[in-house]
Amino acid sequence: NNNNNNNGHNEDEYHSHVNGKVNGFISNKPSIIEILERYRAIGLPKSESSLSFQIHEFSIPTHVSFKCPRYDATTSTPLLIGNWCVAVLFRYFTLDRVLILLELILFEHQMIFISSHPGILTSVIYSINHLICPFKWQGLFIPFLPNHLEMLIEAPVPFVVGMTSLTKEASNRKDLSIIFIDDNEIRLPVTERGHSTLPEKELLYSKIIGTSKALFKTAPTFDHGMFHSNSSSIATSTSSSSSMVTTIPIYNISQSQQNAVDVICAHFYSSFYSLTTQLKTCSISSSDSVKKTSATLIMRTPFLNLFPPNQRNFIENFMETQMFSNRVDEMFGTHSII
Repeated sequence: NNNNNNNGHNEDEYHSHVNGKVNGFISNKPSIIEILERYRAIGLPKSESSLSFQIHEFSIPTHVSFKCPRYDATTSTPLLIGNWCVAVLFRYFTLDRVLILLELILFEHQMIFISSHPGILTSVIYSINHLICPFKWQGLFIPFLPNHLEMLIEAPVPFVVGMTSLTKEASNRKDLSIIFIDDNEIRLPVTERGHSTLPEKELLYSKIIGTSKALFKTAPTFDHGMFHSNSSSIATSTSSSSSMVTTIPIYNISQSQQNAVDVICAHFYSSFYSLTTQLKTCSISSSDSVKKTSATLIMRTPFLNLFPPNQRNFIENFMETQMFSNRVDEMFGTHSII
């Protein structure tokens, strides 16, 4: 709780915790930076509690209120992302497109996501980091790139970039993977670098397809940051006498949809986690007590032989990625040699 002086004006702020609700009050025309600083100072509220933030300027107060999604303190970021981003992804992409998308991500392609709606665009892109757990994207990551900064897509590194429209220069490039979110379409590069099929892709598809259908196209239209839907599964109010169009925030999902997201994410995590579960049986670690350094050598051939022949092409290509190297480093806590 701070008292600040700005241009001769005193500003009082107080935070009270009542029934799990956090309230912040600011008066006397604060600057934008001061408003953001106080908003940030409130901190992350408890799981499933409410947060209110009020700015009193002149006679017209501004009020922001929302409920914090369910999350676990030890893994807050993945769960918070999963609560809203993954649902948006599956509203706009069928499962077969999602699987292709994840294959491109795992092989670190240069990817541009296109949507005319910034909220949908950023939600879909942020869902990637959640779905590929325990792996982590290592390339350039720009969920929203203004068209006048498109020169950044010339970078000779893997990238995930979001844009509201496809520029002529990007469209003419044949080495890019371009994902059209609004149309459920993916344009693959002319030469697919290291792209191969996910291990047990058919089995993963069969486990998720029924659940994913409960999410696809449940929010078909979008306007000014809000979904408009006639679907009873996401409606916040209904009318028995007429079909009522309900407006809900982009991040809102019903409990049944949250359950569907949980099931989908669990299947993906299990599938990707299994790719490295036996890695320690094919590794040799060494350390130098004088230089205080350590390294881990991964024996490629024994590791590849742990997988069925039809999966080895994927694993061999995947082992060349920064994503795989980062995962190995995290597992062993040392620099890895693959």
